[in-house]
Amino acid sequence: MRRLAAFILLSLLPAILVAQRSQSGQPKGLAFVHVSVIDATGAPAEPDMTALIVGERIADLGPTTKTRVPANTQVVDATGKYLIPGLWDMHSSRPTGEGRDRWENPWRFP
Repeated sequence: MRRLAAFILLSLLPAILVAQRSQSGQPKGLAFVHVSVIDATGAPAEPDMTALIVGERIADLGPTTKTRVPANTQVVDATGKYLIPGLWDMHSSRPTGEGRDRWENPWRFP
């Protein structure tokens, strides 16, 4: 039984090492191409734009024909979609009380 367990563990070792190596090969950014960008200033939407996201930030934003997407970046074809940078969920409610017929704002301070 010990030999079988040792054999299984040793046969799984190469797979574990390969899986760990492939994590470093993950995309380093996210690019939305052919997206219409609404900047929330009241200006019309900008069609056919590319937004490059690295980490939690917009690293580059420009026309798709002029914006370079780096290698090893996950590309999302957003044709017909809209992107509104900086849009937050500023209000949230949850049902409370018996029967869950009342709603309470969890962000309300006493």
